[in-house]
Amino acid sequence: MTFQALRAERDDLITQKGYTFLLAHVRCHPRDVNRQITAGFDGLNMYIGTSPQSRTFNHGKDLDDICTQARNLLEDLRRNHPSLIVRFSGEDAFRTRLEDLGRVYDPLAPLVDRLGLPDTVGVATPSQVATRVQALHQRYPHTPL
Repeated sequence: MTFQALRAERDDLITQKGYTFLLAHVRCHPRDVNRQITAGFDGLNMYIGTSPQSRTFNHGKDLDDICTQARNLLEDLRRNHPSLIVRFSGEDAFRTRLEDLGRVYDPLAPLVDRLGLPDTVGVATPSQVATRVQALHQRYPHTPL
């Protein structure tokens, strides 16, 4: 199915149910983000690796670089595309220390509609998920997870 066909299906669902959104899952990279905006998505599920493993083996950025890159991109999105639905996730969030995740999410939470908490490699237990979700709900009470 082409993207145009998906958009037509989405438009039909809007008339039936009142809302339906097409969201793209994209790296926190300007080129990727701009391509999806140009394609016509309603929103973006943005991610960048925050675990020590992701920072070392995927992109080589430290937490300060991640925060700067993501914040600049999100501020630009809010300024130029204010109606875009935006979720931000620290990829590999369960191998990321909670303190490090907070360091990344703190400056970004006011700029997004939702924060993600992906268990990218499947290491989280149900109790770890419950504990982390509870901690993030307390830290970001006005930002859905």
